[in-house]
Amino acid sequence: MLGATVLGTSAALWPVGAARADSVEDATGVVSGITIVALEDDLLVFLYNDGRAVQRPAASLVRVSVSPGNDRAADELTRAEALRLRDKRREAIALYRRTESLTGKDWVRDYALMRLVTLYDEVGDLYAAYQAFCRLAVSHPRMCERIQPRRIPRGDSEACRRVLADIRDQLARPQPEALIAALERMRSAILRPRAAGGTTTAPGGDSSELERVRAVWAEGAEAARRSDYPGVSAAVERLERMRGPYAGLASDLLRAAEALQRGDARRAGVIAVRVHAARPDGEWAPQALFLAAESQVRLAREAAAADLFRQCAGHARVSDELRGEAEARLAALSKPGGSTTAGDAP
Repeated sequence: MLGATVLGTSAALWPVGAARADSVEDATGVVSGITIVALEDDLLVFLYNDGRAVQRPAASLVRVSVSPGNDRAADELTRAEALRLRDKRREAIALYRRTESLTGKDWVRDYALMRLVTLYDEVGDLYAAYQAFCRLAVSHPRMCERIQPRRIPRGDSEACRRVLADIRDQLARPQPEALIAALERMRSAILRPRAAGGTTTAPGGDSSELERVRAVWAEGAEAARRSDYPGVSAAVERLERMRGPYAGLASDLLRAAEALQRGDARRAGVIAVRVHAARPDGEWAPQALFLAAESQVRLAREAAAADLFRQCAGHARVSDELRGEAEARLAALSKPGGSTTAGDAP
């Protein structure tokens, strides 16, 4: 499955006889009958019944479910995950905060914090998102590179002034290097010049932003098809300058398309799964599923590829063109000896 790496020695760190009733879900499906044991920087680690320890990028997961016998906050975390996926953000925030206060495990607390950074960002509470982000930065620096608050209003807004003042106070004192780096990234994001209008708009808000992003994405995807890697890099840079929520996911997808074209199917799949997990019902989810499926084809994992092509074709936001491509790939896979490896990245 995508993003999974077997840890050869880690299994010895935890008792093999522990309860195995947790589950994790990513774009490839659900893995159940496991025990989640740690969050190592940006990787969630869990055990199979045979004692193997496996890790997945935490930000790529759709949800986790924890057995009531495995943590005091198991029910709160599991319910918070379900509410988040139903877009009940305020209710989910309350349960993730309760998870923090109840849990006896570091990984549960930090996983809840990871979700809070994103949820506070989505509801427009920049200062709360920033506080959760700072709490994560020391022990999970790589994770904080990906989940930094991005819905940032004008630099002269009250919320931005409050965050900048706190950053100044923190940097005036000795701090761990990881926190210093995170604070400086946050300050740069606030002070970076905006396009006209000034405010980064959440998905579903600014159709003109989406149209601009679509246009740059199309140019970059065409460059990837031609193996014009400087052209892909130029499109990624343009998207990063745009800084909106659509642009960030589109730039990640272009990196996935480029990785696939260069023959790095594993990296392409990991990036694509992360994009899908970030917004499973969003604008770029069908493209992410298609790229993830293509990566599985290149890795000779035809069953996983077929499932992802099927999800892509059935997605509520898939275009007619992409649905046709996914169905054609799926039909080719269903033939004896079938393969879609000749297809290019979309």
